[in-house]
Amino acid sequence: MNSQKDIIEYIRNIPKVELHIHIEGSFEPELIFEIARRNGLDVKIERSMPQNNEEKKAIQKLTHKALQIGITPEIKADGGIKIIFDTPEQLTQAYDFENLQEFLDIYYAGMNVLQTEQDFYDLTFAYLLRCSEQILSVLKSSLTLKVTQVEVSLLK
Repeated sequence: MNSQKDIIEYIRNIPKVELHIHIEGSFEPELIFEIARRNGLDVKIERSMPQNNEEKKAIQKLTHKALQIGITPEIKADGGIKIIFDTPEQLTQAYDFENLQEFLDIYYAGMNVLQTEQDFYDLTFAYLLRCSEQILSVLKSSLTLKVTQVEVSLLK
């Protein structure tokens, strides 16, 4: 192997194992928007009125991040915030997070568009397609829905 290109090609072609994944964490921005359009929903982050200084700082940070990626956030009367993403590219730019709450804001922006059986089928199919492209030999996946967890084990 002489180059980074050779190494990447080698990695693509060797068999792999996915030991644990929450499949909704694989939701890609393009598919989020496709499903949101189909369901007539916005892709958004919404935070309610801050209860303490830490939450106020988080909302200020969200506001700043939104402005950086070209979104004018809606500041609610109670001091909360709503950020509506217009494009998959904006959502991708928002994937720069520093803590769990920032991750969860993005995570729920995607999860909230999943409404129908077809939505979950499309999410699962897109993930399995990526798995097949990566020569995945064994997959153990979980789908977490609020309080219900369904585990599926697949062998190729």
